[in-house]
Amino acid sequence: MPKRRRRSLIGAGGRAALWLVVTTGLAMAFVLVAPHNLGLWDKYPIVQLEALQLGWIIALFLLICMVGVALWHSRHQKDALRRTLQVVAFLMIAVALTEFVLFTRAGGAMPAHLATVPAEEKDITVLSFNAFNSDADEIVEVAEATEANVLLLVEVEPKVAVQVAELWRMQGTSNQLFADSDTHDVDTDGTAIITSDQLGRYRQVPGPALTLGSVSVAPVGESAIRIGDSSFTPPRLSVVHPPPPVPDKYSSTTWRWQLDLAVQTCRPEEGTIVGGDFNASTAQVSLLADQSCLDAGKYLGRGAVGTWPRSVPAPLGAGIDHQIVDTRHWEPVGIRFVDIGESDHRALAVSYRDVDT
Repeated sequence: MPKRRRRSLIGAGGRAALWLVVTTGLAMAFVLVAPHNLGLWDKYPIVQLEALQLGWIIALFLLICMVGVALWHSRHQKDALRRTLQVVAFLMIAVALTEFVLFTRAGGAMPAHLATVPAEEKDITVLSFNAFNSDADEIVEVAEATEANVLLLVEVEPKVAVQVAELWRMQGTSNQLFADSDTHDVDTDGTAIITSDQLGRYRQVPGPALTLGSVSVAPVGESAIRIGDSSFTPPRLSVVHPPPPVPDKYSSTTWRWQLDLAVQTCRPEEGTIVGGDFNASTAQVSLLADQSCLDAGKYLGRGAVGTWPRSVPAPLGAGIDHQIVDTRHWEPVGIRFVDIGESDHRALAVSYRDVDT
């Protein structure tokens, strides 16, 4: 007698659902692993999803569970569907392990401010921060705690920037304040650079024309300054704030163009340090940067730390606040992530050492 065929444990509707899971899983795995190679990194919605670790991790967990259930119910089937499910499960687990590595490198379960490397006396420290909803005294307190030499502020009210400079001066740090003009074409607070006189005198120079504002400054003359036992030429500095990739406000083309303007402010021949809210992931910034201009967080193994929103644990947030630096002149040697006031961003305090020293 002919053998009875085993009844399929998956009906037509179930098969359709499983193929949907397979397709979604494969697409998600490929996009996660290689959005840049696929030419999707600057396209909606990938442009937003790449920076959002929490959304990817939740989706990965759900898809792995769904693929596991599908494999369990298809255990009696020896067809292309089961083999495809096994491949998808393997890919999803591999991607999950990659996310786990990124999670660990971002500090794991520990608070972001513990992901710290101490600086030395001869280093300079740049504090960059989205100062929305933060008071001047809170900013100055962190500037003192981190021994900052430079403050790069975005979304800062003009009066708050003036108050920061005054309070910092009252704390014993004489400084210069440089603020952008009211030329940015949206209803938002501006950007500012405050430099300690320990780095010598600066002058404002033309910066990139960014929708949300920017400021660039350069040292006056070429005289070397001295910190600790080191003598060096102070860096050129820029604070930038390109717009976020929000489809109803900015097209993906506009977002990429503005991000490129911000990133190209790092000029290798001038020993530049650029900081601010880039509204882009570490990978997206790195794609547009000059070969010698590197993301300081990535250079120090902290490129996956989420700086926004602050309400989300750091390893699960979006790393959109950066400092990029010309590593032919300045080497990042320390980084810490700091909460300031009511801002929904974490601040970055990065210490740099002159390469020649």
